[in-house]
Amino acid sequence: MTTIPDGLPNRFLNWRMIDGRKVPCKRDGTPCDAHDPANHLTHAEAAAAGYGVAFDLRAEDGLFFLDLDNCRDAAGNWSAEAQAIFLSFAGAMGEVSQSGTGLHILGRCDPSRLTDRKNKWKGWLEFYTTGRFIAFGPTGWAPIGGTATGQDWTGQLLHVVPQREHLGELPEGVDPSYTGPADDDALIALMLRSSGGAGAAFGQRATVGQLWNADAAVLSKLYPRGDGFDHSSADAALMSHLAFWTGKDMPRMDRLFRLSGLVREKYTTREDYRRDTVQGAARLCQKVYDRVTGKMPGMVASAPVAVADPVMMDDHRRSEFYCAAGLIGKPVPPREWLVPDLVPSRTVTLLGGDGGTGKSLLALQLACAVATDGAWLGRGVAGGGALFISAEDDNAELHRRLSDVVRESGATFDNLNRLTLRSLAGEDALLATLDRSGGVLHPTPLFHEIDERIADERPALVVLDTLADLFPGNENDRAQARHFIGILRGIANRHTCAVLLLAHPSLSGMTTGTGTSGSTAWNNSVRSRLYLDRVVENTDARMLSTKKANYGRVGEEIRMAWRAGVFVADSLLGPDSKLADEAKAERVFLRLLDAFTKEGRTVKSAQAHGYAPKLFAASGRTEGVSKQALQLAMERLFAKREIIETPGGHTSPSKRTLRIVRANVVGGAEPMLNPLQNPMLNPMLN
Repeated sequence: MTTIPDGLPNRFLNWRMIDGRKVPCKRDGTPCDAHDPANHLTHAEAAAAGYGVAFDLRAEDGLFFLDLDNCRDAAGNWSAEAQAIFLSFAGAMGEVSQSGTGLHILGRCDPSRLTDRKNKWKGWLEFYTTGRFIAFGPTGWAPIGGTATGQDWTGQLLHVVPQREHLGELPEGVDPSYTGPADDDALIALMLRSSGGAGAAFGQRATVGQLWNADAAVLSKLYPRGDGFDHSSADAALMSHLAFWTGKDMPRMDRLFRLSGLVREKYTTREDYRRDTVQGAARLCQKVYDRVTGKMPGMVASAPVAVADPVMMDDHRRSEFYCAAGLIGKPVPPREWLVPDLVPSRTVTLLGGDGGTGKSLLALQLACAVATDGAWLGRGVAGGGALFISAEDDNAELHRRLSDVVRESGATFDNLNRLTLRSLAGEDALLATLDRSGGVLHPTPLFHEIDERIADERPALVVLDTLADLFPGNENDRAQARHFIGILRGIANRHTCAVLLLAHPSLSGMTTGTGTSGSTAWNNSVRSRLYLDRVVENTDARMLSTKKANYGRVGEEIRMAWRAGVFVADSLLGPDSKLADEAKAERVFLRLLDAFTKEGRTVKSAQAHGYAPKLFAASGRTEGVSKQALQLAMERLFAKREIIETPGGHTSPSKRTLRIVRANVVGGAEPMLNPLQNPMLNPMLN
């Protein structure tokens, strides 16, 4: 880079790529805090270091930074909207981003008039006036339009950058069981006397004092991120303590947090972040400080003590015993759904399917439906933002699939400003690391990056594709499976969204049709599990079935067909029609016939020993299909010549019996698969 905007203060530093992220660093390449004055350089010093040059933007500079990301196609053409925005700031300074696919704009403004503007919108536009580490591109800055005017761009920014939703003041109110001191200084002194219990004693959790004082040495170990600590996680942890110690008095929580060492510009200037942090902690807090006599570990004998110190529990655990009679008169909270009866909100849904069945495409269709307030397989969905993260498909493949979805849905890419995509193909996509000495999972920097993105965008749906790429442990380990789902459920709870986790079934899961994978803990830990399976008689047909539904009906099926690059629900086989029930019964009969054949068990059509409907019903593998329905299905399958009877058992003609086999089975061999059903020969969208 050879040119920079005039008048920038000596607040430069360097940056370099680490694990796919731009990381601020010192002249020797060591990662550093971009906002620490000790790390700031002159432009000449930063440019001579051999790394990229960056700038620490602050409100007192009176400058704005607009980042137009991913607005240039493979042919090198800038999008029309990006060009319009860029040229509307003729006279400000502009440059091409490091990737070559984005544009940067820098100019003068009055930051005090722009505090209610969004930082991110449409999934590709970002705006900042302070607290931002700006990585300069390689081509250098130049006046947009050829001449630098030095004008104030506040008015134009008010037009271009959308306003945040007004969140208002924090609601007032104190939990009636709270008995703590009204004086803030007395409360702070009382709170800081808590040692944090066993978790803090063994270094597993931070004490209130460590959070209050922003003890970087401790917090960087508990909330690691780069060369420092994840400030958002630390903010949430301290706020959860403040909820307990103040009796969920939200204005007071906010007031006290501003006195702590964790307070920063993001908290004081981002009203949405401040409100979400305070209200999220108050919502999760179920026990508040109540003064009793006695002594608790971690506090001196003469001090009032709490019935339960939240620091002695996990930062995300706020459960308590309570009397059911206390629910009298309270409104019953409604069940929240992303897709009614299929995908609940605020928890994790597991979508299983063998490779090549199309689960990634089906999940992408759901994400598009959510982002456009559309429908999915003929069903309404809760509208909102959607975040789709793929560890299997690259950006080109996502583009191709999304193009099909957009075309077939009648939408346009302009309608997808609430859908954010990210491909992790070819990268380390693990969301956690495994401490093999204790079998404990620890979130990775990638997890924290995704978590922060979710906090910024607040999507209704987060899709994670797939489990095998994201999970570091042993899928057969029950404890690790439950822990990982617990981590993902934390995302769903904190951000009030649905998490859809895609997974491949085990061999036994495919054979039995249950779609299970590894340990049963995967099935037991989620609240909803869907399974996408092929329909044997039609290579383009699929069946989406509900294998587990804590909040709905198990066994529901949606039949669909792959057409023109997308899945379309079969309107003739609606989920409640007689045809759908008959199709399900026939499918279950054939699947169990295959399973019994593989197990060496003979079944018959005669109502005697070995009667197929009776044995199938007793197996516990009928997915809710009754014996009578299986009997009728058997008769229909005989009529269609999909099953036949063949001699089996004794070699003596007088004792020989008939057994049921598929019509395409010779001598009781395994069913012969149509070669077009082989995904290697007929590559379907995964």
